[in-house]
Amino acid sequence: LKSLYMTYDATYPYDHKFNETLVKDQLRNLEFSVTKGINDKQIDHYIMTNEPILKRIKELVEKEGSEKALVELFDDEPCSYQLYEHITVKEGERSFPCPYKSNLEHCKKWLKTFTIEWSDVCNKWCIPTWKRSADIVGIEIEVKTGETCSVCLKNSEEKKS
Repeated sequence: LKSLYMTYDATYPYDHKFNETLVKDQLRNLEFSVTKGINDKQIDHYIMTNEPILKRIKELVEKEGSEKALVELFDDEPCSYQLYEHITVKEGERSFPCPYKSNLEHCKKWLKTFTIEWSDVCNKWCIPTWKRSADIVGIEIEVKTGETCSVCLKNSEEKKS
């Protein structure tokens, strides 16, 4: 609790968040992979290292249904609930403020540490990793990125069209 308090109490040169270390680490990894042209390999590696967990989630989804995938990927995952502050839970949907945008903007403006764009984060990290994870656990999702990101289960009617 002391660490949590100290993090949110730090307001100079900007308001800090509890997920800041995780966000900056992921941004540094993405910056490296995008500038080196190996982003697909980074995603492959991420998926490969998470595959045992994703296969366990797939077994749960087969027993309990598609909603269980969202629970496991967002609600019950410690890295996720630290990364995505204020997750809004609706049946078949999870939404949350983008954890990357403000940190990326601050670091680009004041520290000059990143050259990637916010669209790179969305299109070269979030969307592909969420969709590939969903494929492994056996669900189809629709992803919307923005100030607020959302991940929705595609229902059977959408699959038919």
